[in-house]
Parts: sequence; structure tokens; C-alpha cells
Amino acid sequence: MEYSFDVDLRAVLDLYCGLAQAGLELTELSHRTLTELCMLRTHERALRGGVRQVSLRLSVRFLESTANPEMMLLRAGSA
Repeated sequence: MEYSFDVDLRAVLDLYCGLAQAGLELTELSHRTLTELCMLRTHERALRGGVRQVSLRLSVRFLESTANPEMMLLRAGSA
């Protein structure tokens, strides 16, 4: 599944936490991008003109039901 949406910069930290709490396993690039957006959010006041919204694309891939159940538990526990 793939979603494209705009999000208020103030809500980026909540989005990041929500994705982690939902148990989604993020790629390294996703972690880095969301961390950068969180840092931008922190320093938003220092920006002239200020970025208020960012566009995001969220792509979710589901594991096949035939996957090893033990591996699924390991992935869910590491989130």
C-alpha cells in the first residue's frame, strides 16, 4: 500500500512515534528522514518564512502469511 499526504511540521514527531508504536519496521532511510524532519520541527522558529507543511509518501509492505512465525515475532519485538 502506498499513501501520499501532507502533514503539518508540528505533527511530524507524533507521526514518527505513531509509526513506531504501530510496529512498522522502518528502513534506515525512513528513520533518517523522519529524524531530520523532527530536527527541522525543533528549529522551525529559527527559519525565516518557516516551513509549515511537508509532503510524505508512506509505502507499507506486508509479510506473506507463509513467513516463518518466529521471524515475525522477532520483527515485532524489535520495533
